Amino acid sequence: MSGIATGTAMLIGGGLAAGGSLGAAALESNAAGNAAKTQANAADYAAGIQGTLGQESLANEVQTQQQNQANEAPWLKTGANSLASLGYLLGITPGGTPGGGPATPGQTLSIPGGKGSVTLPGVTPLTGAANTNLGGMGSLMENYPGGTFTAPTAAQAEATPGYKFALNQGEKAVGAGASANGSLLTGGTLNAENQFGQGLATTNYNNTYNQALQSYNTNYNTWANNQANQFNRLAAVAGMGQTSAQTLGNQGVQSAGQVANTLNSTGSQIGQDYQNAAAATASGYMGSANAWGQGIGGAANSMSQMFMLNQMMNGNGGKPPLNPNGYAVNPSGQPYYGYVS
Repeated sequence: MSGIATGTAMLIGGGLAAGGSLGAAALESNAAGNAAKTQANAADYAAGIQGTLGQESLANEVQTQQQNQANEAPWLKTGANSLASLGYLLGITPGGTPGGGPATPGQTLSIPGGKGSVTLPGVTPLTGAANTNLGGMGSLMENYPGGTFTAPTAAQAEATPGYKFALNQGEKAVGAGASANGSLLTGGTLNAENQFGQGLATTNYNNTYNQALQSYNTNYNTWANNQANQFNRLAAVAGMGQTSAQTLGNQGVQSAGQVANTLNSTGSQIGQDYQNAAAATASGYMGSANAWGQGIGGAANSMSQMFMLNQMMNGNGGKPPLNPNGYAVNPSGQPYYGYVS
């Protein structure tokens, strides 16, 4: 083989090696880019799914809370009306409409990557209207219309039905007894009649007093029970409204916690997905750069060896350098394992 042919073959071989390195680099770079793009798309898709699921979770939570409010609304309204009526009858709320105050607007929530948004309802003050037909304002605080108990007078006791009849009959009985024993016109008969009349008056007054006191107590207790019953009925219904408000408040706290948890967990997951997408893209860039770097380095090394070998061959009559055993060697001193004549 001539020196020119050998040099040409080496140039061709070196060019093919350099081209192969660059081709391999192109393939590796393209594969790294495709893999990174696939991973980034998968991460973006996962973020979209997380956002949509989070938005659906928020919507379901809001719907559940709205349903809870609808379920508790009759109890709240009835309780508010009873409280207003109770306040009116106690003279506490002249207008009969406790509550009120400005309403607060709702709040719109949305999750990045999710479709749509949800609106949390604002705060609507609860008011109640008093039923003024139940009594006058402050009527539950009025004193007993019958006043305090007043003992009957002696004249009132004597005017009771049957007293004079019993007195006349008793005096006749005393007179008849005195006439029978011949002492009708004596002082003893007169004294007996006086004692009878006094005893009858005392007994009659005691009976009249007890009857009057019993009647007063009966009337007072009836009035007091009616007042207490009216208060207790209204207070019981107002208490049910209060219990409903507390229940709804507890449900609201749980709902707010669930909404916050959904936002936090979904946001964290979406953020992680986006970080994964960025990391995959960056990894693709690095992989592509490394592949091109290795390919270019390999091509440069092949070309360098080719030019060095070519120079050495030109300086040796077109022949590659030989080792002491007569074998041709490359620029690094490694034998070609072929003797060049």
